[in-house]
Amino acid sequence: MIVFACPSCNHKLSVTDEFAGKSGACPHCKMVLLFPTPASAAVPERILSPAPSSANPPSLAEPMTTAWPGDTPSSPDVSGAAKLDFLSPAQKPDEMGRLGPYRVLKVLGAGGMGMVLLGEDPTLKRPVALKVMRPDIAKDNTARQRFLREAQATAAIDHHHIVPIHHVGEENGVPFIEMPLLKGEPLDTRLKRENRLPIAEAILIGKQIAEGLAEAHKNGLIHRDIKPANIWLSGEAGAPGVVVKIVDFGLARAIVGEDVHLTQTGTIVGTPAYMAPEQAKSEKVDFRCDLFSLGAVLYRMLTGELPFKGHDTMALLMALAMDTPQPIASLNPEVPPALADLVMQLLLKEPSGRPASAKAVAEMLGDMIPMGARSVGARRASKWERRHLLGRRAWIAVAGVVLAFLLVLILLPLLSRKQGVAKREDDKPRGPAPVITNTLGMKLLYIRPGKFMMGSSQAEIDAALKLVGKGSWEEGCIKSEGPQHEVEITRGFYMGETEVTFGQFRQFVDEAKYNVGDDRWKKPGWEQTDNHPVVFVDWNNAVAFCRWLSKKQGKKYRLPSEAEWEYSCRAGSKTRYSFGDNEGDLLGYAWINTNSQWKAHPVKGLDANAWKLYDMHGNIREWCRDVYDANYYKSSPLKDPPGSSAGGQRVVRGGSWNHAPLHCRSAFRDRSPPGRRDHYIGFRVVLVVPAGGVVP
Repeated sequence: MIVFACPSCNHKLSVTDEFAGKSGACPHCKMVLLFPTPASAAVPERILSPAPSSANPPSLAEPMTTAWPGDTPSSPDVSGAAKLDFLSPAQKPDEMGRLGPYRVLKVLGAGGMGMVLLGEDPTLKRPVALKVMRPDIAKDNTARQRFLREAQATAAIDHHHIVPIHHVGEENGVPFIEMPLLKGEPLDTRLKRENRLPIAEAILIGKQIAEGLAEAHKNGLIHRDIKPANIWLSGEAGAPGVVVKIVDFGLARAIVGEDVHLTQTGTIVGTPAYMAPEQAKSEKVDFRCDLFSLGAVLYRMLTGELPFKGHDTMALLMALAMDTPQPIASLNPEVPPALADLVMQLLLKEPSGRPASAKAVAEMLGDMIPMGARSVGARRASKWERRHLLGRRAWIAVAGVVLAFLLVLILLPLLSRKQGVAKREDDKPRGPAPVITNTLGMKLLYIRPGKFMMGSSQAEIDAALKLVGKGSWEEGCIKSEGPQHEVEITRGFYMGETEVTFGQFRQFVDEAKYNVGDDRWKKPGWEQTDNHPVVFVDWNNAVAFCRWLSKKQGKKYRLPSEAEWEYSCRAGSKTRYSFGDNEGDLLGYAWINTNSQWKAHPVKGLDANAWKLYDMHGNIREWCRDVYDANYYKSSPLKDPPGSSAGGQRVVRGGSWNHAPLHCRSAFRDRSPPGRRDHYIGFRVVLVVPAGGVVP
């Protein structure tokens, strides 16, 4: 009898020896198969012929390489005596044999790479799971390396959401690992039974997966095969709800410093339905492939559907490369928009657009867990705790009242004297202060009125066009820099010393409960601090921020006009850059594509221009209030030009971490639809000085 798993639907099949090497159809999925011989691989190859028209499409949610019993159900006699001949002789009637120091009691499951046995540790008298490589595969040194790599990778990680490895050994040339015998079931079994999960539980499971991945990534390892079959759900004493264990690091590898070519040339290792596009294309992968797979698992839990589908492997791989998943709201309207946005961000084809880390994903999911999904102990206090908490609050309130009374007695005379001085100073005329700082900690510098040469000379335009060539995206932008003309700024204004930072923008979102549109501004693809410039904000988001800030401060804030921006960037210069014409000096003033490591940096990291404004030439591009018109300079007003009154795009100024020196010149103009959000576009603000020049 030959026992094996259908590579399409993963059901256990068995045929007599006389059918070895012959073809037939799987009774479950109707896929035409080539039955294996006893000495060949346990998973048969597919015959390149179509299945009958009544056949169901094969399930591509199952692995191409199987190594865990949750993937391939099997019975205790699946292996037969021949497959267990690596065991040492049994020493007791109830055991099948010995594997190293362990008693082997039964076969729990088998797959393409090996099998899992139920064992017992005779010293501790506890049941264990023994994962064993198939003897015929163990003869291959490359396969042995992968198996041992799983053991080494997993054993190095001590985390409650990753199944631990207690022992690694070898018996008669067959390597094995000993792990705890898990209670519960794999997530794929749960999903086959319930199709989709309650939202709160899906979030909790996703959060625990992300926490386990964060620990693995911190230890320099990526999993590469996150899927429901490798997510074990178990309940533990005293733990509320489900507890997740990530299993099967058989495809794991070091992020750096390890040979990544341990599979045959052209072989795709992983599970197609949950595989990141870059992994499917056999490109170099990093931890972000695990984030994509996590997104696919979340999508499946929340919708009951796979994000990418295909009738065969090739069709599925094409879908991974080209298709966009169906919106989650159309499949499950109850999913909160923030959660749906996070899942879709995880499923972005470009790794740089996914969240910055698994830890960040865990934190975001943690913020989304409804109160009903949290631990009872975390949201309930005992009567004793509530009584003592109220007592502490009462004492704090009394102390606060007494302290406030004492402060009034001490400060009242000082305040009276201060008010008298202020009243006398109000009688004196005042001009704008050179620097002010608002309640967000945003520093703004006063820019005096003046004249400057706006745009580029024809000679500069011609030189730039030679660098980019005809038909490039920059061609139209560069041509729009002329004709160069003198512009006068007749009223002074305050310009933000830096771009609006992530921390400042987050305060706006939190206080105004503003919906940016998606969460990419929180996790742009790099580790972000409050001092990084905010990105992934469109023109409308920037305008909304200015309106909120105006209301909060009682002053008028807005985006700079294009003329105000270039005037401030030039800082009195007439050269290509505010500091001169030498491109080599740009690296001291701007984060661009040659020194940025392809990411934005905290503001004020490099030198300011002559007017003490930072990052005008690089780091991120900045929205202006003007409508873009390529021919505007030909008829632009020469005093305080307001920008064109017609057009569908807005002006974007300055270079970024993603751009070359050519795009960072003071005169370079670009344009973008107002609804565009990108990882190198942000903004800075202008504070308007009221008529009369009084300090706002």
